Amino acid sequence: MPYSTDSPVDYKALYDEEYYKSRGMKFLFETPYDRKHADQFVEKLRRAVPLGPQTRVLDLAFGIGYRPYFMSPLVAHIDAVDISPFAVEFAKKTYAQPNVVYHESDILAWTTDAKYDLVLL
Repeated sequence: MPYSTDSPVDYKALYDEEYYKSRGMKFLFETPYDRKHADQFVEKLRRAVPLGPQTRVLDLAFGIGYRPYFMSPLVAHIDAVDISPFAVEFAKKTYAQPNVVYHESDILAWTTDAKYDLVLL
């Protein structure tokens, strides 16, 4: 079923700890700061788009927060949005950085007046 704000599926409840573990992200819970996959992602991203101390990033559906964490040293600011209360709390505890703000919201309903140089989904 396609995602929509009118969907009968409770996405907030769906994306709990067991969901993330079942999706092959169990290693992120066991060794949260493991750079294995993050370094590859960041390197590919740096080759595709310019990142720098003025870059503002919007990361939609950020999962459990490793993308914003590993990108944070390379950019000025990251707003990270996810519908899962579990994901937001886990990211705040595990991947907190001074230039990353984690928001709990449906990405189709979240609004801001901020301008971004890069949007990830």
